[in-house]
Amino acid sequence: MAVTYITIYVLLPNFYKEQKPIKNVIFILLLIIISLPIQEYIMHARFWSKELFATFLETCFIVSIATALVMSKNWLNLHIEKQAIEKEKVKAELAALKSQINPHFFFNTLNNIYSLVIRNENEKAAIILEELSDLMSKVLYESSASRITIEKELEIIQHYIHIQEMRFAANIELETKFIIHDKELMIPPMLLFFFVENCYKHSGNMIGEKIRISLELKVIRQTIFFKAVNTIPQNATIQNKGVGIENTRKRLNLIYKTEYELKTIIKDHEFIVELTIDAANDTENQMFDY
Repeated sequence: MAVTYITIYVLLPNFYKEQKPIKNVIFILLLIIISLPIQEYIMHARFWSKELFATFLETCFIVSIATALVMSKNWLNLHIEKQAIEKEKVKAELAALKSQINPHFFFNTLNNIYSLVIRNENEKAAIILEELSDLMSKVLYESSASRITIEKELEIIQHYIHIQEMRFAANIELETKFIIHDKELMIPPMLLFFFVENCYKHSGNMIGEKIRISLELKVIRQTIFFKAVNTIPQNATIQNKGVGIENTRKRLNLIYKTEYELKTIIKDHEFIVELTIDAANDTENQMFDY
């Protein structure tokens, strides 16, 4: 019994500190070998008996079972602690990536409103300002949640598109195709919004040119397909792996692991994004809400 207590409360904690299993096993065996004759002498006034070997085996078995139970418990505690740390790490990374939504749009829109006021186009300025206020409210409120419905994500996108149409007026040729079978499907907020914002950001440098943007969204069962196409200036040097795209890819990796495909293509003065997600495998949502 004394050997078992020494093993559990002295040797095992030392094992986790030093990570020397062979040394500890040898020490336990020596402890059993030394303690059994002492125990035999105390109880029967002799150092040896025929039953001592059987007692040795029995003690080894009891110590082994006790050690296995304690180590299993410690391993489980370490595993739970490691999982908690990993969750907090993922949570922090997602929050950081989500917070990196480009704020330039808000500043540019405010500048547009200012220009309209200067030109005494107060009515148009008021409409854009109201739309911008609604959009900012939705963005601030919805982006604080871990998930929003695909319908709410689409509402944010449509608010944004409406503002951009008022800003660019006749210069935009917009095509949209939205087929959504399940409006309550949950997705991370602002995930698709980034790609729509990217379309207008790429096209914003096409002064005096016609801007063509095509947006397609299909939600069938728990599969999401999204495609965004926008024209780019002929001499533009747009990269397939910009910071925004890479941040979004990291976010997708954290949430959907391998259950998504994101492709970016530059072809015939067009920037094309295709995203397919199997939302049934939203692993981050199964782990926790942030």
